Amino acid sequence: MHKKILLIAILILLIPQTGFASFKDVPETNKYYKAVKYLEDKEVIKGFGHSTFKPDSFVKKVDLLKLILKESEVEIGQNKNFITGFKDVQKNAWYIPYVKKALDLGIIKEGDKLYPDKILRKWEALETIFELKGIGVQKIVGKDEKSKFADVKKGSRFEGVALAAEKTKIFSENTFQPLKAITKGEIADILYKLSKKQDISEVPGITI
Repeated sequence: MHKKILLIAILILLIPQTGFASFKDVPETNKYYKAVKYLEDKEVIKGFGHSTFKPDSFVKKVDLLKLILKESEVEIGQNKNFITGFKDVQKNAWYIPYVKKALDLGIIKEGDKLYPDKILRKWEALETIFELKGIGVQKIVGKDEKSKFADVKKGSRFEGVALAAEKTKIFSENTFQPLKAITKGEIADILYKLSKKQDISEVPGITI
């Protein structure tokens, strides 16, 4: 009898748990729970109960590319022999297929270096996400346009990103904190909130 109970308990533990996020550091009380569960449900990330998501860890450039391309369900090739042209990209690096796709889509540009391990600031990450999602970012902002964010000065290099962020209506804060290093939890939250927009092209001032 005890053996049967033990066997049933083991089987229950082995059954994939799809009803909740499977990361021990993202319980239901965590502010990023819904966002992380969204990514897990889309199979962008995988957790197994003992896994950790590390929502407060900073995001590297190549990690962002992987996350946003998978979340957007873009088909990624497996050719690690692709020559990127970036001097700081090692041969057969795991992220080469994502870099190739990002180049193909125009969300990153060819150049001398990629800086794959660079920790991204908030405005840089958003600029890349908006580029992939087709959310227009003004390169030149009109003199009569002004961001509602208290920490975004007129003429700053991230002013266009801040204005685009406002129009998506996914940020409720009074400050933008553009130079802040962005975390995995924040990226998950941004992707989750954008996914809830039924048609991003209907957002005023956003072009596809």
